[in-house]
Amino acid sequence: MTMRLVVITRPDFGAGEAETIRELLDGGIDRVHLRKPYAPEAAMRRLLDRLDRLDPAVMPRITLQDCLGLAAEYGAGGVHLNARHPATPQGFRGLVSRSCHSLAELKEHAACDYLFLSPIFDSISKAGYTARFTGEMLQEAAAHGIVNDRVLALGGVFGLLMKLLMPQKRSTDNKLIIAIALLFTFCGVCALLGISPLLGCMAMGTVYTNIADDDKLFKQLNY
Repeated sequence: MTMRLVVITRPDFGAGEAETIRELLDGGIDRVHLRKPYAPEAAMRRLLDRLDRLDPAVMPRITLQDCLGLAAEYGAGGVHLNARHPATPQGFRGLVSRSCHSLAELKEHAACDYLFLSPIFDSISKAGYTARFTGEMLQEAAAHGIVNDRVLALGGVFGLLMKLLMPQKRSTDNKLIIAIALLFTFCGVCALLGISPLLGCMAMGTVYTNIADDDKLFKQLNY
Protein backbone atom coordinates (compact mmCIF):
# COMPACT_ATOMS: atom_id res chain seq x y z
CA MET A 1 0.00 0.00 0.00
CA THR A 2 1.34 3.44 -0.96
CA MET A 3 1.06 6.14 1.69
CA ARG A 4 0.16 9.54 0.28
CA LEU A 5 0.34 12.82 2.15
CA VAL A 6 -2.20 15.30 0.83
CA VAL A 7 -2.79 18.76 2.31
CA ILE A 8 -6.08 20.60 1.79
CA THR A 9 -5.98 24.38 2.13
CA ARG A 10 -8.23 26.51 4.28
CA PRO A 11 -11.28 27.83 2.42
CA ASP A 12 -10.14 31.45 2.77
CA PHE A 13 -7.04 33.07 1.29
CA GLY A 14 -4.21 33.82 3.71
CA ALA A 15 -1.09 35.97 3.68
CA GLY A 16 1.94 34.03 2.46
CA GLU A 17 -0.22 31.09 1.39
CA ALA A 18 1.68 30.44 -1.84
CA GLU A 19 4.99 30.38 0.03
CA THR A 20 3.58 27.94 2.60
CA ILE A 21 2.30 25.65 -0.15
CA ARG A 22 5.70 25.63 -1.81
CA GLU A 23 7.43 24.82 1.49
CA LEU A 24 5.04 21.91 2.07
CA LEU A 25 5.74 20.46 -1.36
CA ASP A 26 9.49 20.99 -0.98
CA GLY A 27 9.25 19.19 2.36
CA GLY A 28 7.79 16.05 0.79
CA ILE A 29 4.01 16.52 0.80
CA ASP A 30 2.72 14.69 -2.28
CA ARG A 31 -0.07 17.04 -3.32
CA VAL A 32 -1.80 20.20 -2.19
CA HIS A 33 -5.52 20.62 -2.88
CA LEU A 34 -6.63 24.23 -3.30
CA ARG A 35 -10.06 24.16 -1.70
CA LYS A 36 -11.63 27.60 -2.06
CA PRO A 37 -15.40 27.07 -2.22
CA TYR A 38 -17.20 29.85 -4.05
CA ALA A 39 -13.95 31.80 -4.48
CA PRO A 40 -14.04 34.35 -7.30
CA GLU A 41 -11.92 33.31 -10.25
CA ALA A 42 -9.79 36.45 -9.92
CA ALA A 43 -8.73 35.49 -6.39
CA MET A 44 -7.84 31.96 -7.46
CA ARG A 45 -5.83 33.35 -10.38
CA ARG A 46 -3.81 35.55 -8.02
CA LEU A 47 -2.86 32.52 -5.91
CA LEU A 48 -1.98 30.42 -8.97
CA ASP A 49 0.03 33.28 -10.48
CA ARG A 50 2.01 33.61 -7.26
CA LEU A 51 2.69 29.87 -7.14
CA ASP A 52 3.79 29.87 -10.77
CA ARG A 53 6.17 32.77 -10.18
CA LEU A 54 7.67 31.13 -7.09
CA ASP A 55 8.32 27.78 -8.78
CA PRO A 56 6.53 26.52 -11.91
CA ALA A 57 7.68 22.99 -11.04
CA VAL A 58 5.13 22.75 -8.22
CA MET A 59 2.12 23.13 -10.50
CA PRO A 60 1.83 19.43 -11.47
CA ARG A 61 1.41 18.67 -7.75
CA ILE A 62 -1.44 21.15 -7.31
CA THR A 63 -5.05 19.97 -7.45
CA LEU A 64 -7.91 22.43 -7.91
CA GLN A 65 -11.12 21.80 -6.00
CA ASP A 66 -12.69 24.99 -7.31
CA CYS A 67 -12.37 27.03 -10.51
CA LEU A 68 -11.56 23.77 -12.28
CA GLY A 69 -11.45 25.45 -15.66
CA LEU A 70 -8.13 27.06 -14.68
CA ALA A 71 -6.36 23.71 -14.29
CA ALA A 72 -5.32 23.29 -17.91
CA GLU A 73 -4.41 26.97 -18.29
CA TYR A 74 -2.01 26.93 -15.34
CA GLY A 75 -0.76 23.37 -15.73
CA ALA A 76 -2.27 22.15 -12.46
CA GLY A 77 -1.79 18.42 -12.18
CA GLY A 78 -5.21 17.51 -10.82
CA VAL A 79 -8.85 18.42 -10.38
CA HIS A 80 -11.10 17.30 -7.55
CA LEU A 81 -14.77 16.52 -8.16
CA ASN A 82 -17.56 16.94 -5.63
CA ALA A 83 -21.19 18.06 -5.42
CA ARG A 84 -20.25 21.58 -6.53
CA HIS A 85 -18.14 20.38 -9.45
CA PRO A 86 -19.33 16.91 -10.54
CA ALA A 87 -17.67 16.76 -13.97
CA THR A 88 -14.08 16.86 -15.25
CA PRO A 89 -13.37 19.96 -17.36
CA GLN A 90 -13.40 19.23 -21.05
CA GLY A 91 -9.98 18.33 -22.37
CA PHE A 92 -8.32 17.92 -18.95
CA ARG A 93 -5.79 15.05 -18.93
CA GLY A 94 -4.37 15.14 -15.39
CA LEU A 95 -5.26 13.33 -12.16
CA VAL A 96 -8.91 13.20 -11.17
CA SER A 97 -9.90 12.73 -7.52
CA ARG A 98 -13.32 12.85 -5.92
CA SER A 99 -15.03 13.28 -2.54
CA CYS A 100 -17.14 10.29 -1.46
CA HIS A 101 -19.44 10.04 1.53
CA SER A 102 -20.58 6.43 1.24
CA LEU A 103 -19.15 3.06 0.26
CA ALA A 104 -21.57 3.02 -2.68
CA GLU A 105 -19.95 6.21 -4.00
CA LEU A 106 -16.51 4.59 -3.72
CA LYS A 107 -17.69 1.79 -6.00
CA GLU A 108 -19.40 4.18 -8.39
CA HIS A 109 -16.32 6.35 -8.86
CA ALA A 110 -13.65 3.63 -8.76
CA ALA A 111 -12.22 4.87 -12.07
CA CYS A 112 -10.86 8.04 -10.41
CA ASP A 113 -7.15 8.18 -9.66
CA TYR A 114 -7.87 8.45 -5.93
CA LEU A 115 -10.82 9.11 -3.65
CA PHE A 116 -11.51 10.91 -0.39
CA LEU A 117 -13.80 9.11 2.05
CA SER A 118 -15.38 11.10 4.86
CA PRO A 119 -16.40 11.57 7.57
CA ILE A 120 -14.27 8.89 9.21
CA PHE A 121 -14.38 10.88 12.47
CA ASP A 122 -16.79 13.50 13.82
CA SER A 123 -16.03 16.80 12.13
CA ILE A 124 -14.82 19.67 14.28
CA SER A 125 -15.40 22.33 11.64
CA LYS A 126 -18.86 21.21 10.44
CA ALA A 127 -21.62 21.01 13.04
CA GLY A 128 -23.59 17.78 12.86
CA TYR A 129 -21.15 16.17 10.41
CA THR A 130 -20.52 12.97 12.34
CA ALA A 131 -18.67 9.73 11.61
CA ARG A 132 -20.56 7.40 9.29
CA PHE A 133 -18.34 4.33 9.21
CA THR A 134 -17.50 1.74 11.86
CA GLY A 135 -14.23 -0.17 11.85
CA GLU A 136 -16.12 -3.29 10.87
CA MET A 137 -17.69 -1.55 7.87
CA LEU A 138 -14.30 -0.37 6.61
CA GLN A 139 -12.68 -3.77 7.15
CA GLU A 140 -15.44 -5.49 5.20
CA ALA A 141 -15.17 -2.91 2.42
CA ALA A 142 -11.40 -3.46 2.26
CA ALA A 143 -11.91 -7.21 2.02
CA HIS A 144 -14.14 -6.64 -1.02
CA GLY A 145 -11.68 -4.23 -2.63
CA ILE A 146 -13.90 -1.19 -2.15
CA VAL A 147 -11.51 0.54 0.27
CA ASN A 148 -7.97 0.31 -1.10
CA ASP A 149 -4.78 2.32 -1.36
CA ARG A 150 -6.47 4.91 -3.59
CA VAL A 151 -8.85 5.91 -0.82
CA LEU A 152 -7.63 8.69 1.48
CA ALA A 153 -9.45 8.69 4.80
CA LEU A 154 -9.81 12.23 6.01
CA GLY A 155 -9.36 12.76 9.69
CA GLY A 156 -5.85 13.44 10.98
CA VAL A 157 -6.06 10.96 13.84
CA PHE A 158 -3.02 12.02 15.83
CA GLY A 159 -3.61 15.74 15.36
CA LEU A 160 -7.16 15.25 16.61
CA LEU A 161 -5.93 13.08 19.49
CA MET A 162 -3.45 15.76 20.51
CA LYS A 163 -6.21 18.35 20.69
CA LEU A 164 -8.51 16.08 22.68
CA LEU A 165 -5.77 15.30 25.20
CA MET A 166 -4.83 18.92 25.73
CA PRO A 167 -7.82 21.06 26.75
CA GLN A 168 -7.09 24.62 27.83
CA LYS A 169 -7.30 23.71 31.52
CA ARG A 170 -4.12 21.64 31.33
CA SER A 171 -0.94 23.30 32.57
CA THR A 172 1.89 24.23 30.21
CA ASP A 173 4.11 21.48 31.61
CA ASN A 174 1.32 18.93 31.21
CA LYS A 175 0.82 19.87 27.57
CA LEU A 176 4.54 19.59 26.88
CA ILE A 177 4.70 16.08 28.38
CA ILE A 178 1.70 14.91 26.36
CA ALA A 179 3.02 16.45 23.14
CA ILE A 180 6.44 14.77 23.49
CA ALA A 181 4.82 11.42 24.31
CA LEU A 182 2.56 11.67 21.26
CA LEU A 183 5.45 12.66 19.02
CA PHE A 184 7.50 9.62 20.06
CA THR A 185 4.47 7.35 19.68
CA PHE A 186 3.70 8.79 16.26
CA CYS A 187 7.29 8.37 15.08
CA GLY A 188 7.11 4.72 16.15
CA VAL A 189 3.90 4.22 14.16
CA CYS A 190 5.50 5.87 11.12
CA ALA A 191 8.51 3.55 11.42
CA LEU A 192 6.23 0.50 11.58
CA LEU A 193 4.37 1.64 8.47
CA GLY A 194 7.56 2.48 6.61
CA ILE A 195 6.77 6.17 6.09
CA SER A 196 8.79 9.25 6.91
CA PRO A 197 8.36 10.37 10.57
CA LEU A 198 9.30 13.89 9.46
CA LEU A 199 6.51 14.11 6.91
CA GLY A 200 4.10 12.39 9.29
CA CYS A 201 4.83 14.93 12.01
CA MET A 202 4.36 17.75 9.51
CA ALA A 203 0.90 16.43 8.70
CA MET A 204 0.14 15.92 12.39
CA GLY A 205 1.20 19.49 13.22
CA THR A 206 -0.84 20.88 10.32
CA VAL A 207 -4.01 19.20 11.57
CA TYR A 208 -3.44 20.30 15.17
CA THR A 209 -2.69 23.90 14.21
CA ASN A 210 -5.86 24.17 12.14
CA ILE A 211 -8.23 22.73 14.75
CA ALA A 212 -6.70 23.84 18.06
CA ASP A 213 -5.89 27.53 17.47
CA ASP A 214 -2.82 27.13 19.71
CA ASP A 215 0.61 28.26 18.54
CA LYS A 216 2.11 28.43 22.05
CA LEU A 217 2.70 24.67 22.11
CA PHE A 218 5.01 24.77 19.07
CA LYS A 219 6.95 27.70 20.51
CA GLN A 220 7.41 25.68 23.70
CA LEU A 221 8.57 22.59 21.78
CA ASN A 222 11.16 24.72 19.97
CA TYR A 223 12.98 25.57 23.22
